[in-house]
Amino acid sequence: MRCPFAASTSSITLALSLLVACSKPPEATQRAIDFDGETASIRVRSGWSGSERTSDGASFCWAEGREAILSTAGVVPQPYRVSIRAWSFNYAEAPPQHLTLFVNDTRVAEIAVSSAPTEHSFETPWSVWASQENVLRFKFSRADAPKDRVAGSADARPLSVAFDWVRVVPWLH
Repeated sequence: MRCPFAASTSSITLALSLLVACSKPPEATQRAIDFDGETASIRVRSGWSGSERTSDGASFCWAEGREAILSTAGVVPQPYRVSIRAWSFNYAEAPPQHLTLFVNDTRVAEIAVSSAPTEHSFETPWSVWASQENVLRFKFSRADAPKDRVAGSADARPLSVAFDWVRVVPWLH
């Protein structure tokens, strides 16, 4: 006689499969934003202007003010490389522009940003990443309105650094 509370093997297999699928950690995959308004697995939070184009057609976005924030879905906590292509707003006698990167409120790097488009990479430890949402905060040493620094400009936005793209990729050191 069969026990009325016994589950079939296929029912147990299905239940275990669903449990494993629902409890899977996030994948260790690349996250990126190319400031073209179309390609993004990183979300723009605050401190950004709209997408613009360089004279050769490349898309970019200015960080407005002295802080700009991006966020991305959870990742497998492991070391990641955060890479950017960026350049600072520049004018005659401008002081150097410094960028400090924070991941989930942990300071991970500080660099000087050139006025020429330049790629920078920052290796980050696994301990700064979360399996839930991750926040990337960029802080800048200065933000200036072109109208106050460049003769003939009417642009009143406080510009700090222009970003072509931001990428977060697993880093195997």
